Amino acid sequence: MVSVVVLLSLDYVLNFHGDCVDILYGTVYYGSGHVLNGFMVLDIDYDQYNVNVDGCFSLIASSSNVDIDASTWHAILGHIGLQIIQRLAIKGFLGSLTNVDMPVCEHCLAGKVT
Repeated sequence: MVSVVVLLSLDYVLNFHGDCVDILYGTVYYGSGHVLNGFMVLDIDYDQYNVNVDGCFSLIASSSNVDIDASTWHAILGHIGLQIIQRLAIKGFLGSLTNVDMPVCEHCLAGKVT
């Protein structure tokens, strides 16, 4: 899953043409994507990235002045549970996040009310 807004805020350049997109940062070309079954599928040379046993990989784009806490990651990732956030942080998928200390999420509580 890629957030276009986050990439743009980090000064990535996204060139959309037809049903394709090219992803660049300055003069560095990261890859492209194309529409397949209603989704934008990325074509990235992931040999240079860490690939886990399931065939999944991550490309973490961050800025030195951006420090995202556990609550923000919880919201960005669709209000996932604390254990999953802890696992992602341990594997290094959440940037510099190491301390997973999250207060009660009011949105999650409201969503569980019958």
